[in-house]
Amino acid sequence: MAGASIEDLPDELLCDIFVYLTFAGRVTSTHVCRRWRAASLDAPGQLWNEVVSSARRLGVLEQVLVRSGTAPVSLTILIMDANAAEVTTALVQHLEHCKALRLQIIDAIEDKAAIDIAQAMSTAAPILERFALLDRRDCVVRGFAGDLSSLFAAQAPRLVLFKHKGGPGHFRDVPALRSVRHFVHKRALLAEENVIAAADISPNLLDVGFHFRVCAFDPSSPVAITFPRNIQSVTLVVDKARPAACLAALNLSGLRRVTITYRIPYLAEDKSHEMMLLVMEKLALVPRRMYVDIAPNGSAMFELGGRDGQFAEFNYIHLSLPPPILLHLTVLEIVEASWNAIPLWPPAPALRELTIMLVAPESYDPNVDIGMFVDVRRDLVLQCPALHTLSISTRQRGDPALKGFFMSIPSESLLLFVQEQLRTGKERIPLLRLCGLQLAVHHIDVLASLLDLFDDVQLAPGHAGVESTPIEQALDM
Repeated sequence: MAGASIEDLPDELLCDIFVYLTFAGRVTSTHVCRRWRAASLDAPGQLWNEVVSSARRLGVLEQVLVRSGTAPVSLTILIMDANAAEVTTALVQHLEHCKALRLQIIDAIEDKAAIDIAQAMSTAAPILERFALLDRRDCVVRGFAGDLSSLFAAQAPRLVLFKHKGGPGHFRDVPALRSVRHFVHKRALLAEENVIAAADISPNLLDVGFHFRVCAFDPSSPVAITFPRNIQSVTLVVDKARPAACLAALNLSGLRRVTITYRIPYLAEDKSHEMMLLVMEKLALVPRRMYVDIAPNGSAMFELGGRDGQFAEFNYIHLSLPPPILLHLTVLEIVEASWNAIPLWPPAPALRELTIMLVAPESYDPNVDIGMFVDVRRDLVLQCPALHTLSISTRQRGDPALKGFFMSIPSESLLLFVQEQLRTGKERIPLLRLCGLQLAVHHIDVLASLLDLFDDVQLAPGHAGVESTPIEQALDM
């Protein structure tokens, strides 16, 4: 349309654009012109439902919260003595329509400020769903004089996710936390009493996570820490300590999931294998399913699933597998880049279904690339005599990761892959499943040779993206 400009856009489309701005960018947009300001302030539930206060500009927090009106708001506040009074006022006036609250005390605050904030946090929080309190000096606990029974006026019926940095002992038997189902405890030093207290935060607790640097468990203790029966999963995020040393003191029997994330630098091969085998032993987990992905730093992410619904997940460890893991494996899902990087495959005598998941096409050029597939390395072979189904999959149609690109794979690459990297000991694999993609054909004889390796070919939808778990959401708060 000749002569069209941004001024021709209706207010609704302007706000749809403003959504992609950072919080600071949204604030700036209200000072560009009167029309932008009016359009922005007229969309409280769309543009002002996430408020961030850095404690650097006093007086701004209340002005921005007013823009949210009574719309549910996610509030992130950094607290120090300089803005404690402003934070107190904001909590008193707006806590009732907070759906998510993250308070981070970045420096020790005076006793009076701590008491004022505690009193403000004694306001009911009827729609609060997620709460993070990063307070390593326990200033808020000091403000409550150690008794948190009045936290949120004992009324936070929707609160299901809680993250805390500090001592967890004071949060046991707090009425406002009785509905919490997912809890993350963050502290540099993890001791037995922290684990026991964290596991007892709420009678409805399902998942508990620990983010720590050093494990202070007593290695001479003859009694392992046992989790209450209501807890189904345990997550360890380890910055420095050896996970195996922590796991030795934990009784994992009865849990449905154990997740271990090791931060940079990632674990060496022998330590990774030791940890994986120890978790499998403690869970009595015999892997039947496995998912493999690779991180940008070259480390691996594994998820193992057993017959009885148990799972073990390992993130940022060495990209190699101890042989016992593949002995009883029947289903393997692996991201294309992981297959290209894994150094060696142990035999998989029971494997029946292999799925290779093609990467999202961030670097694809539709004008040049017909399709991409695994790097056909002739020295990488998977022994899988029981293989029944080979699936090649990409994201479901309409997934934003596809960026409108329809994935295809060259039949030549797939032919070489089956011939050179799979050892089944039989003339044909029963089924080839193409999920959300198509074969690119350059030579009909190559396609004929490929199809001759399978008894049947099926088309199926692509796979969905992986959604974060509540504990992962808590860790990110």
